[in-house]
Amino acid sequence: MIILLFGVLSWEGTARLIRSEALQKREEAYFKAAESFGASNGSIIRRHLVPNVSSTVITNATLVVPFFILSEASLSFVGLGDPDVISWGQVIASGRSSLGSAPWIATLPGVFLFFTVLAFNYVGDAARDAMDPRNTSE
Repeated sequence: MIILLFGVLSWEGTARLIRSEALQKREEAYFKAAESFGASNGSIIRRHLVPNVSSTVITNATLVVPFFILSEASLSFVGLGDPDVISWGQVIASGRSSLGSAPWIATLPGVFLFFTVLAFNYVGDAARDAMDPRNTSE
């Protein structure tokens, strides 16, 4: 339910990015050339707009997913998550009471949470670098 809520409430940032990217691409020469040759709007969107905007969508998704993971873990940590679903936040919260005798119970899930978020950020940066047309390394 939490993930559904995140999806419903967080689409507007991605929509703004896609819209601004589409408006930029609409002014490019190849877009105007396709219009002048008489291509239909559907054809222009399918052949020119979607491939050029998809890199922005993929990069944004790899940068938004860590926020969702951390938000869900923090909500579960304070007890607002689903008690039937095991979460990193729940495991960290349940291990707080035994930090003196067994610190690995709360520390290891926190470390794995950190590295998961870090991995998503690295993947997002790599995807942005790989899909950036201005990045011409020869």
